[in-house]
Amino acid sequence: MDPTIRTLGLAEMPLVIEMAAREGWNPGLHDGACFHAADPGGFLVAEHRGEAIGCISAVSYAGRFGFIGLYIVAPA
Repeated sequence: MDPTIRTLGLAEMPLVIEMAAREGWNPGLHDGACFHAADPGGFLVAEHRGEAIGCISAVSYAGRFGFIGLYIVAPA
């Protein structure tokens, strides 16, 4: 497998929110836009053949502190 890793755009935030919900997490449906606004480059998605197979957030809050979350890899 040769995955591609890229920055996730704001319009794609529902993708990672859905991945979190499938894991049984309780993501806020509107939280993604707030986190993305804090650090637009802080969300990454791994894809294989155009399909999302994983994601992670590494959000910096004005360089003062950070948060890592949404670390999810598709079971398959």
